[in-house]
Amino acid sequence: MRTHSWTSTRGTGRRFLRSESDDRSVKLAQKSGYPVVSLTPNIGSQRLLGGTYQRVPKEGIPGFCMEANHDWKFGGYLRKEMMDLMERSLRNVMKVLGILPGKCDYPKERYVVDMQEELPEANFAGLLVPEVPLGTLVERGARVAGIYEPGTFQLIQEISTRKGGLYFGTFPGSMVKKGDWAALIKTHVRVLAS
Repeated sequence: MRTHSWTSTRGTGRRFLRSESDDRSVKLAQKSGYPVVSLTPNIGSQRLLGGTYQRVPKEGIPGFCMEANHDWKFGGYLRKEMMDLMERSLRNVMKVLGILPGKCDYPKERYVVDMQEELPEANFAGLLVPEVPLGTLVERGARVAGIYEPGTFQLIQEISTRKGGLYFGTFPGSMVKKGDWAALIKTHVRVLAS
């Protein structure tokens, strides 16, 4: 298990966990109780994720990375809710492996997503304002954000999903230019029982 954090504007509001796509890693990741498990093929070849992901798959060890978003406005520190989520997930894994006694503690809603995604683009430059909470399941055609003229705050573009899915992320910053992706929708979503 590896932990990582990034700014809250980029990640899902419900946080997510990256898992190798092999069966043992996927099963362990799902049993961790993390709200969103993102299956990422060939994660071991991604240099930016460091030595854990380069070594673990080669040795046949199940592995995953717990992602937690931090709030860059307050110095990049993890909030208590993030630390609690990581602790609960670590305890769940230890219970599954028989290291700790007791039952696993799972949230009400849990999802598994893969690399299939939709990235609606900004047709205009402006202020990007998300309109539904990150981590929300959205129907096909749902409006998830708007782009506004900064001076007048007039709506100049609605950002909607063509396919629907899990509203997973938003552009890393409040201002977008034409051609930037404005939202990240994971289109292949499986709901896990709690």
